[in-house]
Amino acid sequence: MGSQYSKRYSEEFKRDAIALARSSDKTITEVARDLGVSPESLRGWVKRDRNDRGEDRPGELTGTEREELARLRKQNIEQHKTIEIPKKSRGLLRPGQRPVSEGYRFIDAEKAAYPVALLCRVLYVARSSFYAWLEAEEARQLRIRADDALAHEIAVIHLASKGAYGVPRVHAELHRLGKPVNRKRVERIMRERAIVGLRRRRRRSLTGPTSRRGRRRT
Repeated sequence: MGSQYSKRYSEEFKRDAIALARSSDKTITEVARDLGVSPESLRGWVKRDRNDRGEDRPGELTGTEREELARLRKQNIEQHKTIEIPKKSRGLLRPGQRPVSEGYRFIDAEKAAYPVALLCRVLYVARSSFYAWLEAEEARQLRIRADDALAHEIAVIHLASKGAYGVPRVHAELHRLGKPVNRKRVERIMRERAIVGLRRRRRRSLTGPTSRRGRRRT
């Protein structure tokens, strides 16, 4: 069978019980019996209330005062960081006078030291815009790394051909090696890295119009 004191009490009930225990001439046990609560519970409520008021520790802050002090400290730290950010940003504070990507890159570089929300607010950047850029930037970096890896393979094929292979033959060799890459991508990467195949010289025909005209003159 459960204890007669096992029920839970609302905060309002606890406050009234504490006020009655503090103001009454009765003992804690007597007040608890009148209220129908356990003396241990009432003593615990009164003790926590005294701690919150700082009555048990003269000279110490109350719970409310500690919360306010923590809030002020947090506010002071944020203000200090708000002053630091413009010094580091070097002219990135005016949105119309900077490339948007520079502001995003600065936030990305400093997000380990400062909250993103604070960086965005100081630089007049919407957080949603920054996170959208960050997601796209990660995708861009993946593409760059993939292009670098493909460029290495192209360079190996080109070197193996002694510089003779151009886009068509490099593309064909990649397919032969089991790497089905789009030809336009191969062409772009070779152009960006200045990888050029040897061009065959056209042989001049000895039976062309010029040769015939030359024979008629002799």
